[in-house]
Amino acid sequence: MHSAHVPFGPSSRLHRAAFWLLTVLLSLALLVHSALIQISNFPMTPVKLDLQPLLDRYVSPYFAQNWSFFAPTPLDHSLSMVTRGEYLSPDGTKMQTGWVNVSDPLFTAVGRNRFTPLGMISLMLSNTVVDFKNQLSGKQDATFKRNGVTYIRSVVPASVDPLDAQVMNRTGMAVLKAAHPDYRFSRVQVGIVDDTYPRFTRRNDPTAKHTASFFAVEWQPAPDVKGFCCVQVDRAVLPGRTK
Repeated sequence: MHSAHVPFGPSSRLHRAAFWLLTVLLSLALLVHSALIQISNFPMTPVKLDLQPLLDRYVSPYFAQNWSFFAPTPLDHSLSMVTRGEYLSPDGTKMQTGWVNVSDPLFTAVGRNRFTPLGMISLMLSNTVVDFKNQLSGKQDATFKRNGVTYIRSVVPASVDPLDAQVMNRTGMAVLKAAHPDYRFSRVQVGIVDDTYPRFTRRNDPTAKHTASFFAVEWQPAPDVKGFCCVQVDRAVLPGRTK
């Protein structure tokens, strides 16, 4: 007994068309993504120069590339982000929270579960913080010189890198709302802790010390975001600061 041949109906043809359309779109998106990543790693060329604004918005801070994967070296330098918020108390007084560590709890969560979607947030935040600090170089409103050495000011304007500052503000506000869900925040401030460790070759040198510095970004209006994830209130994260 032979089964009758049933031709594809309109519904089947629609599903097949949708499948192939989705395949083509995803392939094009992957192709564009790969091309932008490759161009960002090329030496400076006229094409790369023309595409630099697009590369800055897409590749950095979300997909920044480096050579550490191919030639890893022990870390001697790290950046982490902290945040605090301003809110109104029940009697209308302006109050400030303590500093909340944003980076370290995210790294801890990703370390415990490599498949957590927080990995993308952690990577985005790390690249954003590094990119923001790099943008401070040579900016007179963010740095000053003393005895021929350039230093970062204790408070820098968000205008030196508004896109990265916006990402940091929104991430910081989300963590603050998770830490203090009952507060109505009006402003948010983020800070960057810069830790420098002895080189691996000096690991046994008693004179080689860990040093840390800190700078904050000026206060910004609190963005409307939802609280999420990892919270660690830690006032000791700020070198030389207690409040």
